[in-house]
Amino acid sequence: MTTPPPTAEEIAGQLAAITDYVRQCQTRALRGEIMDLGGLDRTVAALCSDITQLPPAEARAQEAQMQKLVEGLDELAAAMKEQKAQMLSGGGA
Repeated sequence: MTTPPPTAEEIAGQLAAITDYVRQCQTRALRGEIMDLGGLDRTVAALCSDITQLPPAEARAQEAQMQKLVEGLDELAAAMKEQKAQMLSGGGA
C-alpha cells in the first residue's frame, strides 16, 4: 500500500515548520553555536518535489512561503559565513 501524497495544507504546514527551523538555525549560528544541518537539503528537496505534485493553482499558492524559505536559507548561509570568518580571524563566539 502506498502513502497518498501530502495535501496542500500539509505541505503548507511543513513549509512553515522548515522555514521556522531555518530561522532558528540562523539565530543559533549568529550566537556561534555549531549545528548539524545534515538532512536539511534532503528535507527541502522532498518538500519541493511534493509541491510539484500539487495541482498548479495549489502549487502557486505555496509561492510566498517558498520565497520566505529561500530568503531564510540565504540568511542562514550568510550567518554561517559570518561566523566562519569570525572564527578564522580569532574572534570566536
